[in-house]
Amino acid sequence: MATGSSNAQAQIDLHKDLAPRYAYRYSLPFSRLFQQDWHARMIALVPKGATQVLDLGCGGGATTLAIAERVGPQGAALGLDVAPMLIERARHRASAAASSLRPEMASFR
Repeated sequence: MATGSSNAQAQIDLHKDLAPRYAYRYSLPFSRLFQQDWHARMIALVPKGATQVLDLGCGGGATTLAIAERVGPQGAALGLDVAPMLIERARHRASAAASSLRPEMASFR
């Protein structure tokens, strides 16, 4: 039987392995249509007047970037993910948009 920490590490490793597939799949037009609806719902959940938002499992940062725009330049959106490739994509998005998005690598032990 796997311990809690070994199971958590197995989940992290699986996510890192699947990250390139997620990035490809969400680049397809059909997936973007699905994302737009899902992202709109997630962004609508951010309370009005919120100044700090944490997005766990932010992936490539698309939703987190939209949240950063909602909280404005005085606010901050922190996106965490365990996949280095997706964090790099989120950093690129944040830099290109000059937003308050801060993508960071997460480490769970």
